[in-house]
Amino acid sequence: MTKTNLRKVYGVILALALISLVADRLFFGEGGSTPQQASASSQDVHVTEAAVLDVIGEPVLQSDQATLAQRLKSLEGDFDLDISDFRDAFMPSKDWLGGGSDGDKFTPDTAGREFARLHHVTSILYVGEGKGSVIIDDQFVSVGQVFDGFTLIGITDKTAVFQLAQETVELELTSAP
Repeated sequence: MTKTNLRKVYGVILALALISLVADRLFFGEGGSTPQQASASSQDVHVTEAAVLDVIGEPVLQSDQATLAQRLKSLEGDFDLDISDFRDAFMPSKDWLGGGSDGDKFTPDTAGREFARLHHVTSILYVGEGKGSVIIDDQFVSVGQVFDGFTLIGITDKTAVFQLAQETVELELTSAP
């Protein structure tokens, strides 16, 4: 089709749409809609808690009832969870708040074990002796950088070596958790 034919087709479609709109307003709209017809009074609606229970099957929460955090904490016992294994996703790092590194939370005797348990190396870019980077818990870390309080001090083709004070931790390359 040429451009003039295409414009004619668009014109016909636009005309049909306008004719449909006018017909809808005149014949099917029952006189059109006014603001008074469109508004509803709050006095017209009477909803009770019993009616809501019938519809959704659970009680309506009032402000004096448990918060989401309290309800999640109560689920800890129901599902035999240890919430100390989970980090607060909304809590900023201590580095951001100027309170030191995240490594401060580890005790000296469990630091390496906890670090190895909490973190997983999913990719290694090994450039050579003393050079390279790893992806640990979806974060890119190069040799010499600090991650969760531990410094990445070395990389091989299958492991990443981290150090905190005198503690050294070697993490093996794993698939994503």
